[in-house]
Amino acid sequence: MSQNQLKIIALVTMVFDHIGAFIPNAPIWFCYIGRISAPIFMFCSIQAYIHTKDKMKYIFRLGVAAVVMTIGNSLLYLWFNINSISCYPIENNFFATLYIGTVIVYIYDKCKSKVGFFIIVILWQVAVTVGTDLLDINVLSNFKHFNGTIYDLLNTVLGVMIRCEGGPLIVLLYFLMYLAVINKNKNMLWLVYLGFVMLLQLTLLKFYNRQGIIFWSLLPFVKYQGLMILALPVFYWYNGLRGSRIKAFYYIFYPLHIWVLYSIGIFSKI
Repeated sequence: MSQNQLKIIALVTMVFDHIGAFIPNAPIWFCYIGRISAPIFMFCSIQAYIHTKDKMKYIFRLGVAAVVMTIGNSLLYLWFNINSISCYPIENNFFATLYIGTVIVYIYDKCKSKVGFFIIVILWQVAVTVGTDLLDINVLSNFKHFNGTIYDLLNTVLGVMIRCEGGPLIVLLYFLMYLAVINKNKNMLWLVYLGFVMLLQLTLLKFYNRQGIIFWSLLPFVKYQGLMILALPVFYWYNGLRGSRIKAFYYIFYPLHIWVLYSIGIFSKI
């Protein structure tokens, strides 16, 4: 299967997942199906990053998409609040996760020292995480309605890993999958992905619903997250071909379907 065909599978399962997440009384198995969506998009993103002629342009495109979606999410949430309609913030923005993942693998590729790579990533994440929090406490609180929007934008642009969709563990999975893919070893990819998902599910069984910011930040997953293992066979179907070019469709469809389903879900509760 081509990269484009894999994206179609990811897109369809993603829609099922978000219907289950946003629409009241939707069957829970919609969300079960949706567990394979994000890993397939990650795999396709890795392939796109590897084969693109201009890696910085690809990273920039993901960053812009993440920023646009952050603004759209915030404005839609703000609109409902201004009109006194009970709602909750939109936490979906997988563009931001892919953006951070590609920045990390780019740093990895450019660093001659792997120790230096880890130092750069750690210092980057500590600086942006602490910095955005300090700005939020000391500056952004003065902006009233728009402090949340500005805060989210800063987190997106600066690539704060702990606040992206899926958190640090999904970014780690992106990096590990990248290492397996560049080695052109499907067995290595299989072992990395299987091992990661099994450890994640075991961790969730032990710590699911634990209170505290550490657990919320590191384990922002549903208890059946282990079903993402079902994406593994899809990786083997990839034939190395790109397929027809309709990349703009995915950049447009993803945020639009989120905003539509979110709005339908909110209005259905009124």
